[in-house]
Amino acid sequence: MGVGGDPRDLVRALLAEGCEALVIHFLHAYANPEHELRAGAIARELWPNPYVTLGHALLSEFREYERGTTASVNAAVQPILDRYIRRLQDDLRAKGFARDLLVMNGNGGTVPAGLVVEAAAKTVMSGPASGVMAAAATLAQSGLKNAITYDMGGTSTDVALIAGGVPEVSAELTIDYGLPIHLPMVDVHTVGAGGGSIA
Repeated sequence: MGVGGDPRDLVRALLAEGCEALVIHFLHAYANPEHELRAGAIARELWPNPYVTLGHALLSEFREYERGTTASVNAAVQPILDRYIRRLQDDLRAKGFARDLLVMNGNGGTVPAGLVVEAAAKTVMSGPASGVMAAAATLAQSGLKNAITYDMGGTSTDVALIAGGVPEVSAELTIDYGLPIHLPMVDVHTVGAGGGSIA
């Protein structure tokens, strides 16, 4: 959408187009988020779901492109992740699961399922990160401190470094279409050569 005009009109136009998630991203909000916060408050008056991402709230750094792409990935993942987590929780409850569901983040930590959707972009690369975290736990039990993990799937092979018992972490990841995500994640390097690809 273009810049300018009444924010309510912009929000209504996006809803009329069928948008499900919204990103509010202002150029210098990392330094002064006042206008981004105000625009977010106005948008939330009209937006029919919680999928409103403020760029500075997810990533407060001066590089607006990276902040914007990170916020955009967050908005793209939120509705899909929310539907999946709700369905999973409902199915688990129906089968008698009465505990809290934790979801893995790409940084190797976990977050309660009820909170994961707000920062959905943090779940990117959570699958490969979980393998590295399991390897780190196994190393700790064996008394070893250094390893290179190797995880081959059907379409790719993931490798990561564990040094001194701690998986390497990076705050810069580039996903498909060259989109950078600047959030702390286990530093997993993916090569497009999995078992199925090779076969």
